[in-house]
Amino acid sequence: KETAALRRLIAEATEILSRAFSTRPDGDAVQSLIDESENAIFKVAERAHTGGVAPIAEALQETFRRIDSRSHRGSLTGIPSGYYDLDEMLCGFNAGDLVILAARPSMGKTALALNVFEHAALNPPPWMEAEQPVVLAFSLEMGRQQIVSRMLCSRARVDAHKLKTGNIPSEDYSELSRAAGELSSARMFIDDTPGLSVMAMRSRARRLKQQQKGLHLVIVDYLQLMTQPKAESRQMEISQISRSLKELARE
Repeated sequence: KETAALRRLIAEATEILSRAFSTRPDGDAVQSLIDESENAIFKVAERAHTGGVAPIAEALQETFRRIDSRSHRGSLTGIPSGYYDLDEMLCGFNAGDLVILAARPSMGKTALALNVFEHAALNPPPWMEAEQPVVLAFSLEMGRQQIVSRMLCSRARVDAHKLKTGNIPSEDYSELSRAAGELSSARMFIDDTPGLSVMAMRSRARRLKQQQKGLHLVIVDYLQLMTQPKAESRQMEISQISRSLKELARE
């Protein structure tokens, strides 16, 4: 098994070296090569530790370990969304889940996603004990300042129009300061890079997980703004993006 992993690593390293010599020093091309190289090396490491043919007895042991772990968590086995009915149906957002929120334009998808983002970070489920969830939001449409302003207003119960005009009474200032203190203590991370590819997104999520020793929830707003190179049609592109997001969730 180890020898096979070394052979795959040598093959990937040789391919990366060859592509590095032939790639023009253009910003996008270099970054794309870095992301693809990181993903290739990660797949070698992942394949060395997981996957492959497994006997049913081993799979049963893993399943019962998961059942036992969840039995101590109660009905909420994942990260809570803050919406009771949704958490009842999904049992929270569990590792490996890909949940797609779909609705017509201007129906509040981003607002709902931000509410989940905020609640997940500030309200850890009982089974996490003293640990705080690590949550990451990729915002391909709104900048991080706009996201933070919306969360501040939501948490402080302050009219967002007051922030836009700068006409903020002293009592609202104190509420905004309180909300800022609560949010600053959370392990929340925002990436507002526009036009991210799935490969780059997976690479950044992977690095954050390594830095923070865990990653419990990733939110992407929104799927149609993501890019996937070499797709033959828009339908194929969306299909490839969805498949790649599921692979990210499994990681």
